[in-house]
Amino acid sequence: MAFRDKFYRSYYNFQESRHDSCSFEESAYNSQWILSKEILSLVPSDKKSVILDLGCGYGSLISLLKRCGYSSVKGIDISEEQVQKAKELGVSEVVHSDLFHYLNDDSSSYDCIIGIDIIEHFNKEELMNLLALIKSRLKQHGKVIFRTPNGDAPFGSTFYYGDFTHEVVLNSFSAEQIMLTAGFNNVSIDSSCVKVPGVLKNLIRSLLWPFVKFVCKIILFASGKSTRKLFFTPNLIISAIK
Repeated sequence: MAFRDKFYRSYYNFQESRHDSCSFEESAYNSQWILSKEILSLVPSDKKSVILDLGCGYGSLISLLKRCGYSSVKGIDISEEQVQKAKELGVSEVVHSDLFHYLNDDSSSYDCIIGIDIIEHFNKEELMNLLALIKSRLKQHGKVIFRTPNGDAPFGSTFYYGDFTHEVVLNSFSAEQIMLTAGFNNVSIDSSCVKVPGVLKNLIRSLLWPFVKFVCKIILFASGKSTRKLFFTPNLIISAIK
């Protein structure tokens, strides 16, 4: 754990903002826009749902959910720097804690537990232990939602190896495998939102994306692999029910 402590101590300055030319406020806005497309429709519709955001960072998702009327949302993050950034964003419902310690000590039950860009930071044994802990804290029929780098994405190493603290990479098949093995039901795997800054740049990207997917499928077909249930977006969106 020592190497993680060193990295997480300055995670925002040395990772989150390192390649971002936008201001902190612009980054938060862009993050919320993407989360609104990827995650919002998966969250329980009841605005009184008790929701926990694991590894909440500077609180983008919490801020988004609060603006959408959710009244019982809180988050935890191991980086004290990230928690301070959340306060700057006006998000006070954030606790500085190791999530294993928090979930072990917490007696609360949740309707929904969300982990954005978090499960890739644990090794395989830790990840399965985490899934068991999450399941124990969910109410019956409670929901878990994750976003994680997609091992099948073109140049997937850019997303996976771009953070030294990443331990596990999943594709749609292994993501479904771990969720079923952990005892979850109704497992759903989907593609993530793909967007680049700038209207013109994003228009060009959107025109190129179908061609990129087609080429990927042709390569897989030529290698004798099925393209069924494969996704090529940088991230996967995983959801399941207890």
